[in-house]
Amino acid sequence: MPVRSVAILGPGLIGGSLVLALHERQDLNVSIWARRNDALDELRQADLQAKISSDLAEVVHAADLVILATPVETMASLATQVRDAVGSRPVLLTDVGSVKASVVREVGAALDGSSCRFLGSHPMAGSELAGFEAARAELFDGAPCVLTPVGTSATETADLEALRQFWGGLGCRVAEMSPDEHDIQIALISHLPHVVASLLTDYSLGTMPESAKVAGSGFRDTTRIAAGDPDLWVGILRQNREATVDALGGFRDRLSQVLAILDQMDDEALRVFLAQAQELRQTVS
Repeated sequence: MPVRSVAILGPGLIGGSLVLALHERQDLNVSIWARRNDALDELRQADLQAKISSDLAEVVHAADLVILATPVETMASLATQVRDAVGSRPVLLTDVGSVKASVVREVGAALDGSSCRFLGSHPMAGSELAGFEAARAELFDGAPCVLTPVGTSATETADLEALRQFWGGLGCRVAEMSPDEHDIQIALISHLPHVVASLLTDYSLGTMPESAKVAGSGFRDTTRIAAGDPDLWVGILRQNREATVDALGGFRDRLSQVLAILDQMDDEALRVFLAQAQELRQTVS
């Protein structure tokens, strides 16, 4: 399925960066939906080559691809509105959420029996910043993007190829896995780190607030993601609670082992732990 017209629902960091990245594409018609008037005004001031509207039906009426770029808990409701707006016309929907199993289940139920199809996407290109003011056209350059097919039908295979080309064209490194596997892996490399960074910030600066004055780049780098939007993260952690709880439990057990090493001051065990972490960190591209 060639994508010729893209509708982006939500002008935040990811949605806004998509609009900016697609801004110069002459082969695509781009439209964007925002609910709030101030968000619409900000988009209009950016002088984008895109249709901008708070009327969802107007934004999606000619779209081949609709991208849900709103908080995960709102996606099923928006999918229902898209379904009603496009009628019998076949449309592919995807999203940019960092949770997949619940989104695939809820959006799939919302679209059941319609001509709309859904295949999940997750570009790993977020930031602790939020809103269109933080959007960047180059946000997706070199970023992983996970696609989460649930079957092997010819239609889904065609949709998968369309999304491979779309995200690859933005500079993403595209991977595929099931929605459940996605949530387990993302809990380990995104949701657990956010909770740990928040806990580290809360404990360190909550115990001694004045230490913020002497915090260096190590503390800033380690805790950067704790500056993310709390409301957004409540929704993410609620939707992926089970996998995040499992990841935190494993982390707690490993932390207990490291505490025992330090309590006994076992130099060799400590060296092995640090060397293993160093080696694993070097596998991250």
